[in-house]
Amino acid sequence: MKIVARHNYDTFFLLVACAIFFVFLILTINGEDGLLKLLKLKGMRNDLRFKNHALMMENLALHQEQKSLKSLKTIEQTAHATLGLAHPDETVFVLKKDN
Repeated sequence: MKIVARHNYDTFFLLVACAIFFVFLILTINGEDGLLKLLKLKGMRNDLRFKNHALMMENLALHQEQKSLKSLKTIEQTAHATLGLAHPDETVFVLKKDN
């Protein structure tokens, strides 16, 4: 009779242990600081890393553009191309169209 009673207690404790395990498992996955939140935060971190990298590349390009705009040669080329200004040693000819 002791063998049967011992078997019932073992089954009961096994069921209780499994129930406690599943409760902790559910709380670990869905809890306030659970695995789902961890995965969401990791995704947000990866998005921020990607955006940070893009901003760093844009910042580098702007820094290089700023450096090039500080040189006199670049300023003269830009003025010549966009404003139509002449270099000091150039001769400008203005042609009029006959109507």
